[in-house]
Amino acid sequence: MVVLAGGLTGYGTVAAGEFLSNPTYLETIAASAPSKWAHKNVEVLISTKVINGKSGPPKAVIAHFW
Repeated sequence: MVVLAGGLTGYGTVAAGEFLSNPTYLETIAASAPSKWAHKNVEVLISTKVINGKSGPPKAVIAHFW
């Protein structure tokens, strides 16, 4: 398994890391995933807002499975 996470800025990278390390966020993807998605590739677009100079909570915008 290979996992790549990164953002356009440091704020995005922090949000991506938080998304991947928190099961609650990952469950949002699993809820809309196709069957046997654990055996497929997945790409997730994550957004965040910068609040007082820190990354806000990450939000999955869209996920693509193939």
